Amino acid sequence: MNKTSFKKETNKIDVPKDRVMNAIHQGIEEADVAPRKRHRKLTGGLVTSGAAAALIAFSFLSPSVSRVLAEVPILSAIYGRAYDSIGQNLSNQKLVTELNQSATDKGIKVTITSAYYDGASIGLTFKASGPIKVDDNGEQGKNFIAFYEIFGGDLKIDESQELAVTSVQGKRYTGHVQINYPQKELPKKATLPITFKEIGDKKGIWAFNVPIKQLPKETVKVSAESRSKDGKIKVRYESVVFAKSSTFINYQVILPDKLNQDYIELENIYDDQGREVQQLSDGHLEKFQKGNQSIINRRLTIPSSLKNKTKTLTVHPVNRINEQPQFVSPFEKLPVTVRSEKTNSAIRIEEMFIKNGHFTVIYQIDLGDKKNEWGIHFLKTAIKDDLLVVKKRNKNSNQNPMEHSVTVLDKDKLRFSSTFGASRADRINGDYLLRVSFNGLNNNLPEELSPATLSLDK
Repeated sequence: MNKTSFKKETNKIDVPKDRVMNAIHQGIEEADVAPRKRHRKLTGGLVTSGAAAALIAFSFLSPSVSRVLAEVPILSAIYGRAYDSIGQNLSNQKLVTELNQSATDKGIKVTITSAYYDGASIGLTFKASGPIKVDDNGEQGKNFIAFYEIFGGDLKIDESQELAVTSVQGKRYTGHVQINYPQKELPKKATLPITFKEIGDKKGIWAFNVPIKQLPKETVKVSAESRSKDGKIKVRYESVVFAKSSTFINYQVILPDKLNQDYIELENIYDDQGREVQQLSDGHLEKFQKGNQSIINRRLTIPSSLKNKTKTLTVHPVNRINEQPQFVSPFEKLPVTVRSEKTNSAIRIEEMFIKNGHFTVIYQIDLGDKKNEWGIHFLKTAIKDDLLVVKKRNKNSNQNPMEHSVTVLDKDKLRFSSTFGASRADRINGDYLLRVSFNGLNNNLPEELSPATLSLDK
């Protein structure tokens, strides 16, 4: 059979369009597995493994299948610059608003081309033209710098100053921004003030007021609470919001003033079948004082609508404890035990000495009631920034610590050595301090609060 005959015959095949569409959407959902936390940004040209597998499989299908795929607008997003599953799903439903707002500076024109506002999630796309410096990232493709601010770069707002996800394909320069509305109350209509401050290697002002209109949503009030073991920290869950292509959990963190630098977030979420629910971000909305307590309103974003898909959500919050560093003078009488001020962890410094132009510290870690489920190499990485040699005059700064390496001496007893580059013993002795912190351990081995189950029945 020649090529023409083959094409005619395969075009006669009846393709089950619904099954093809469902397979694509399932692949997209499975591919949208984000690494834990915060606003997720993927570099241009990157396709997650699930989506890539779907594309490879479909590329070998018949022309009849190709006709079906040509009708799927989500494919352009898979091939495209940023992986925004909320925007992709809304685009399929024709719920993204097309725009044409332009601004020109330094010979570069930037145009906002579309936007959506789903629950609390906002996304927009833009294109640029002019003398733009391009960065070649090899297999990940070409892109360009696009630095922007929202709401005037207000530092009280999460992610108010960010880099957009961009791509260069031939002469097309495109980009994507995805944020969460930074206030607790969600207006039905609003204007998003966004200003690009740098495009390529050109600094300038490309300012826009992007009109956004919220898509329909449904709010379910919930009543549940999580607590720390000592009861001093509380997490109160207020509502779950079902939007068109996303879900949000609104909750409140209550903690005493002396703990107000600790970072509480929802680490894991499970549906009523025990399956983990993927998260997009867990953001800070506002913080205020009430007596001797700090109250923080937060919102967690799930990049899919869970309406009618689960009857409950079980949430597991954690506290990533933050504490001030402590200092030890080199060559003081040893051993010295430095104890965490907020946990029962400790670091016992056994030896400090200079040999062959290097300063070495030998120490043992006591995790207290923490469980290291990740292994010794994980602990080695976590401790590296907890033990630093710093100059006395800048002892509270993380800038320019002395370079060092960590070696495991005894994995069962958790004994390590940190070796710092130093050429003169008197310099180490007189101008430097050993700074001991527990924040690396606290962040990677956080304190677990009691879980809570949120009922989604009205």
